[in-house]
Amino acid sequence: MDTEIIRHRLHNYLEAADDEKIEALFSMVQEEMTAYEVTANDSLKLELDRRLEEYKQDASSAISQEDSKRRILEILKGDKK
Repeated sequence: MDTEIIRHRLHNYLEAADDEKIEALFSMVQEEMTAYEVTANDSLKLELDRRLEEYKQDASSAISQEDSKRRILEILKGDKK
């Protein structure tokens, strides 16, 4: 079964499952989930604040999501420009 379909089915199940089942599933994956969580330390917060202020000063310098995706794909393919 395709991973996207599995995600969708799991999401639907989680919306309808009773509390006991949700808690059981959570306890099974809680430790792994914690490994993927990003902690917002002080330096990260400062960097994000700096970038937000930079954006506010010159919003026209931002690139669209489509351009960003295109650039990333070019880099991944090795077509650096």
